[in-house]
Amino acid sequence: MTKYIRFWIASILFCICLPAISQINQTDRVEFNDEFEDYELFTFGNNGSVVTSSIDGENQTTIRRFELVDKNLNRKNKINLSLERKSKSYFYSSTKELFFLNRNKKEGSFELYTLKVPSLDRKKVSGIFPKKANIEEWLVLNDKAYFALSVKKKHLIQVVDLKSGSSKSYFPDTQLGEKKLSFYDLEPVSEKKDTELFFVYKSGKKQKLHYSIMRFDEHGKSIGKLVVHNYDETHQLQSLTFSKDSKNNYLMSGTYSTKNTKKPVSEGIFFAKLNHAGSKQFITYTNYLDLKNFTSYLSERRQEKIEKKKNKKEKKGKELTLNYLCAIHDITESPMGYTFVGEFYYPTYRTETYTTTDANGNTITRTRQVFDGYQYTHAAIASFSQNGKMLWSNTFEMWPSYKPFYVKRFLTVTAHESGATDLIFCASSTIKSMAFDKNGRVKNEHSLDILTTFNEADKVRWTSSNDVLHLYDQYFLASGTQKIKNKEEKKKGNKKKRVVFFINKVAFK
Repeated sequence: MTKYIRFWIASILFCICLPAISQINQTDRVEFNDEFEDYELFTFGNNGSVVTSSIDGENQTTIRRFELVDKNLNRKNKINLSLERKSKSYFYSSTKELFFLNRNKKEGSFELYTLKVPSLDRKKVSGIFPKKANIEEWLVLNDKAYFALSVKKKHLIQVVDLKSGSSKSYFPDTQLGEKKLSFYDLEPVSEKKDTELFFVYKSGKKQKLHYSIMRFDEHGKSIGKLVVHNYDETHQLQSLTFSKDSKNNYLMSGTYSTKNTKKPVSEGIFFAKLNHAGSKQFITYTNYLDLKNFTSYLSERRQEKIEKKKNKKEKKGKELTLNYLCAIHDITESPMGYTFVGEFYYPTYRTETYTTTDANGNTITRTRQVFDGYQYTHAAIASFSQNGKMLWSNTFEMWPSYKPFYVKRFLTVTAHESGATDLIFCASSTIKSMAFDKNGRVKNEHSLDILTTFNEADKVRWTSSNDVLHLYDQYFLASGTQKIKNKEEKKKGNKKKRVVFFINKVAFK
């Protein structure tokens, strides 16, 4: 089974040399049509991309395949690894390497492979985690792998040296001096000169809820802790993410709620700046309903009802709030200020029918509600001044074609030094791009149907799990799964239907 971990790559592209988007063209395509499953794509600039997939092998093994695809989508060299079928697989990628972790959770043993791209040369280190430890999150930086682990409600940070294979452990429960910690996030906090790693844990309840952070420098040295509290009695911080600005201040953005709730729902976004010691310089709060076009994804009738409720509240001197779930991106900086991007979603459920037999042998039919993934609906972008004042905002629909079972960020965000911002994402079977200028105006908006297979006889029946990843310069890769029907193939003695993992190369010019 494969567990997908958040990748520290290209969900935000800052100051790369992309021209302003004026059109979208599809240039190349490659298909994988075999018995392998569990496809995943990683991009490495001019060195191309790596496609990994798996298939059951003999004697309770799994064959994990890694295949290089060059930047023109030509399939090149590949390697296969034979693994225990009961083991779990985890991935992380940097700009030139793909890291693959294979572990036996019951025994605690693991093998961590480093694959060089494009050669696919590999080296391996082995080690031990505590038995039955859960990997909350992990990443690799400067030849060290950092793991946030949990074992029976206790927490452990394990740092593995990829050159020597040695490990060093830290104990957040003791070193942070907190009770009942829960892991929240592991994220790199970068500035041009250096990178820090933040292991973020939550503690406390309701208004006493706070975030305790263990900090490491880019060489793996522990450099102290940071504590973030709710800054007043009326705003409860529900989610947060960190960045660094050019003056070495910490930027913190996320969502908040004005209600004492255990649920992760939120009513608006906050933006804060802390100095390097963690002292607050400012914090601002913005109600979702104050974001431009925030309810535009709803029907006109529903929008009118919300607007009437909002006006009634305002006449009474109160504020209307709506609850949402939001996947936040890191704040990006430009000379104009800071830009926030968030994607909104809700959980969906389906009714499942099943039968049981009672003590008398009678068959009983029952139904139950089963989680069916997160449906993403819309996204918001907002720009803030150096002092935290919101300068402009906008909102647009998303509706991607599939519902992930984990919180995902579909958008690729390109922040330009001029203050302009480009957003690229998939909606159903279409790639969309939106370009905002420094004042928040939509400069242009384009879309491209990614169903194209470059074969007129092909009829695409469905497309799912599509993603867009930056490759190099103005080129991106759109990937996913498609079912295709081609009657001409049957005349040639081949199957007329095929289910493929596809990669389409797309140029944004």
